Amino acid sequence: MKKMRMCFPREKTFVDGFEEYILDCKARNLREGTINHYRESVKQIYKRIPPDTPISSLNQQTMKDFYIALRDAPNLNEVSMGTYARDLKTLMRFFMKCGYIPHFEIQLPKADKAPIQKSLQIPARHNSVLSSVGFNSSRRTAM
Repeated sequence: MKKMRMCFPREKTFVDGFEEYILDCKARNLREGTINHYRESVKQIYKRIPPDTPISSLNQQTMKDFYIALRDAPNLNEVSMGTYARDLKTLMRFFMKCGYIPHFEIQLPKADKAPIQKSLQIPARHNSVLSSVGFNSSRRTAM
């Protein structure tokens, strides 16, 4: 007679959860470009959260530490940081929906954007039309 063994399923890791998320994306018929975006983005996330991290250990502090690690990266611009933060938030919300981690509020960091100043360039042929509606193109302000 064979002996019975108790098998304990191993704890789901971040990489396991990510692959499950990709399957969910395919089931929802998301575009291949979207799925490729997540695959590329997770490479940057794995640099800050190891793939073998148990999903159950992810929490709000993980998110905060991730944001700090992004800011400390010398070659990342604000747009890339925001993209990776949003992608991690998406994964975390998926893990919450699946019941792998408890629900908690996820705040994305504010981007430090310098204001962009643009001057209004108006072609000369539009001056007569603009002046008829009260716009002075030489001063570039409304009257």
